[in-house]
Amino acid sequence: MQAIKVLVEANKKNKEIAEIRGISIGTVVRYKKILREQNNLNTLNYEEKIQLVGKLRNKGKKINQIEKETGMSRSTIIRYIKKIKEQEREKLNEKVQKLYENFYGQTDTVKKFEEYLTLCKERYEQKMIDEKDLIAIKCAAISTQRYENIVFYIKLCIRFNQFEEAIKFAHDYINYETFSQEEKEKIKKSKEECQKYFKAINMIKQKINDEQIKEISGVSKVELAILKKKVEKQDNKDKKIGSNGENENSEELSL
Repeated sequence: MQAIKVLVEANKKNKEIAEIRGISIGTVVRYKKILREQNNLNTLNYEEKIQLVGKLRNKGKKINQIEKETGMSRSTIIRYIKKIKEQEREKLNEKVQKLYENFYGQTDTVKKFEEYLTLCKERYEQKMIDEKDLIAIKCAAISTQRYENIVFYIKLCIRFNQFEEAIKFAHDYINYETFSQEEKEKIKKSKEECQKYFKAINMIKQKINDEQIKEISGVSKVELAILKKKVEKQDNKDKKIGSNGENENSEELSL
């Protein structure tokens, strides 16, 4: 038990411990459970592990480096990084809401937001918009409350593979009182398109064959090809976390 405690606290994996001690993985798991129940295991809890991965990520460490330093598996690290990104998005959403509350109703500010979005749309046409711009664009779109700007933000979410955010954002404006019935219907259709893409992406990740994906999700052959490129690009990006590689331009999905 003491030997296993030392190895666990040294961030050794279950398989490694089993090989070192000449016991089964099941026995290792059972001993670890007993040690935890006795509060006799000096290891990080779930939140502490996420914080540790976050700190190493902020230092520019790549996944393979974090693996070596923490003893965590690659899949666990990727899962924690996704959790970190979710937490970051929640904080950004709170920031947007506070900005919106501060600026709401101020005519001069709304005018400035309109000018800013006009420039962003020009930059978008020139493929100069970066993912880091999304938070400011969301804030501006919310503050102007114009249909064109709401759709622009949804379009950008799709561009940067943030389909869940696009679905939630579109949902908030499906019945927005100042929009015409035609605009409401278009927002609704945008949401449905995002749901379709999101479903297809999940199926692509599950390695389901193309014909089934098209049949179940309703995406076209062209849309499927674009989504597969997006998934591949995201996978490559996950593998290169910590590097400073440039973002590649990707084909667009139309709404």
